[in-house]
Amino acid sequence: MNRTMELLVVAPWELDIGFRLGGAHVAMAANAPALNDLLARTFAEKETGVVALPEAMRQWISEPMRKTLAAATFPLVIFYRFPGEWAGEEEAAGEAAEIIQRAIGYRLRIKP
Repeated sequence: MNRTMELLVVAPWELDIGFRLGGAHVAMAANAPALNDLLARTFAEKETGVVALPEAMRQWISEPMRKTLAAATFPLVIFYRFPGEWAGEEEAAGEAAEIIQRAIGYRLRIKP
């Protein structure tokens, strides 16, 4: 039986539109209890293959949920950073330009 799994992206309210436009299922968690509840439901439902969380939310994960994540092989949990969180202006501008080029098809020159 071949089963398709979804990508679940947890994103802050103002920064979710890009993920939605990309076709990802997006959820929001305003605080640590909401995030841990969302993760618990995701693990219980077994419909999600990959969960993408903002790096800043890593500290919100409770110790019991950390143990669950460490023991689980599925779904895969990855962490991402937003351009404003990148270190180093040169790299951030290059990375942001690359993302914009992939999104709209044009290369922009971004100056800090």
